[in-house]
Amino acid sequence: MKTIKQILILLLVVLPLGISCSDDDTKTKDTQKSASLRVVFNEMKNNFNIAGRSSSDDDDEMCFDFVYPITLSYNTGTTVTVNSIDELIDLLSNEDEDMYLEAIAFPFQIQYLASGTTVTINSEDDFEGIIAECDFDTYDDDDYIDSECFQLVYPFSIINTTNSETFLMESESQLYAFFEGLDDEDEDFNFDFVYPISVIVDGATVVVSNSYQFEEILNSCDDDYDYDEDCVCTEEYSPVCVIDEDGEVITFPNPCFAECEGYTESDFVDCN
Repeated sequence: MKTIKQILILLLVVLPLGISCSDDDTKTKDTQKSASLRVVFNEMKNNFNIAGRSSSDDDDEMCFDFVYPITLSYNTGTTVTVNSIDELIDLLSNEDEDMYLEAIAFPFQIQYLASGTTVTINSEDDFEGIIAECDFDTYDDDDYIDSECFQLVYPFSIINTTNSETFLMESESQLYAFFEGLDDEDEDFNFDFVYPISVIVDGATVVVSNSYQFEEILNSCDDDYDYDEDCVCTEEYSPVCVIDEDGEVITFPNPCFAECEGYTESDFVDCN
């Protein structure tokens, strides 16, 4: 009888310890939604030819790799631990508009591939600095306003993801003026749309429900389009519009860009 009591006491002591260890092992880090993360993933998809993409720059390569493991989250709230670049590529290959990676646990580390130097990323601002340093392609305001393959449908709202403040945009000129008015040193403004938004692609209105869908539209744009390299135009925003041979209205940032494409002042029409 004494032996049975000793066993029961031992079990009462050991079992809680076992449960406590299990809880520690399954505890996951909190993740934060990151626009910079999607920029990196877009760069990776181009470099590793994921989802049929390929980089337009023959000598383009990744500036850094993550120091694994890292903790990521899907838009559905599911959290995953990624232990290698092969695992990450596999996850990116299986993304779609219903389930895509959008958040990462800070802090994490990266390693520059050229030097082997390891750096700790503590915040989204740190991450944005790395993106700028590596010269990754980002979707700045010119991509939204001056795109040749889609048009934004107004009105819509944008959000500063740093503090969740929203701003209603009712016209192209208002959107451009808003970005022009931002201080170049204002590191506290991280831009995103308040979804859903609508865009016009090839004459059809498309409802965009999330950032992944918008990223796919941007990536599907005609990469071959570019202004005449012999033309030198200022960045002044004084938009003019023309009607192309397909009857579509095209907006240029200023008359110089329109003239570079062979249009004259007599071709200009009312942008409204």
